[in-house]
Amino acid sequence: MTRICFGRAISLATRPVWRYATTPMSQRSQEDDLRLVERLTNDEYKLVDGVLASEVLSKDWSQTWARLANDRMKLAEAHLAAAEALADVCASKGWDSLGRSVINRAYYAMFCAVRAALAFEHKADHNDHKKLPDVLAKTTTLGPTDDRIAASSHLAKGRDLRNKADYSAYCPQPVGYNAGLVLSQARDVVMLCQRWVEQIKKERKL
Repeated sequence: MTRICFGRAISLATRPVWRYATTPMSQRSQEDDLRLVERLTNDEYKLVDGVLASEVLSKDWSQTWARLANDRMKLAEAHLAAAEALADVCASKGWDSLGRSVINRAYYAMFCAVRAALAFEHKADHNDHKKLPDVLAKTTTLGPTDDRIAASSHLAKGRDLRNKADYSAYCPQPVGYNAGLVLSQARDVVMLCQRWVEQIKKERKL
């Protein structure tokens, strides 16, 4: 069983995520429980994993992470579909008005997909936009190195372009080219992450 110092355990217990965990089961939905798991830090995961040391509970725990990965991939696919739909509108009406939104949705498709795969692999969430590409690049257990480095690069560049598209009055030009580039890269990253999630399920017999 994982050992965590008493002071750290007290600190964890005071977080909102743990106060929520004491809510009666009758007042919580399955989605509420998944939101709880989604917010676990690595230390919190280790603490819970130590408690859930039995074979039966461990299996349920793994299935919970699988469900969370599936739901996050669905969210990534929804963002990608939105980007595709916006790009179709731009193709006929021009990129000036909605090109920035294509970049935004395509980036978030990548972010959600990578977050899904990494959390499933590590059983701990990673939601820092700036750090996520580096975490992916260093996760040597996830897919071939070339694929992982390419996805990491696409995510980092997509974030930079999304920041400029969302917050700057001077979006990098030409908008149509940049939006198309990020959208194409988002398709590749989402497809890779889908493959990684399925591989993890296979390895864990889920």
